[in-house]
Amino acid sequence: MKIKKTASMRLFEVLAITFITVTAIFCVLPFVLIVSSSLTSNQTIIKEGYSLWPRDLSLESYRTIFQNAAGILRAYGVTIYCTVIGTGIGLIMNAAAGYVLSRKEFRYRNVVSFLIYFTTIFGGGMIPWYYMYSGVLGLKGTMAVLW
Repeated sequence: MKIKKTASMRLFEVLAITFITVTAIFCVLPFVLIVSSSLTSNQTIIKEGYSLWPRDLSLESYRTIFQNAAGILRAYGVTIYCTVIGTGIGLIMNAAAGYVLSRKEFRYRNVVSFLIYFTTIFGGGMIPWYYMYSGVLGLKGTMAVLW
C-alpha cells in the first residue's frame, strides 16, 4: 500500500535528511581532523595550525609510536585496568549505597542521601583534587593517585 505524500511530508523528509546529513558530517569531522593531523609533521601544525587535509605528508608520528611500542602498550594496560577495576568498584559501591538507601528502616537515610547529592552537585573540581593528590599526598605518577 503506497501512501501519497503531501507537500508538507516531502518538506519534512528533505529537512530531516538535511539535518541528519549535517549532523553526520559534524560527527565525522573530528575523526578526519585526527587522521589528517597524524599525517602532518609537528612543525607544520605548530606553524600553520590544524587542517582537514594534510599539508605535508609525514609518517613521523607513526614512527614515534612504533619506536615506543612498550610505552603505548603500558598506557593501554593502565587504561584497561582502570576501566575494569573502576567499573567494578563503582558498580559495587553504587549497588550497596542504593540498597542501603532504599531501606526505610535505615535511620540516617535522608542525611546520607543529602550528602551524596550535595557532593555530586557541588564538587571542588579537577584542579584542586590534582593539587591535593600531587602536592599534599605525594601521589603524582603512581597508580594510587587513580584511586
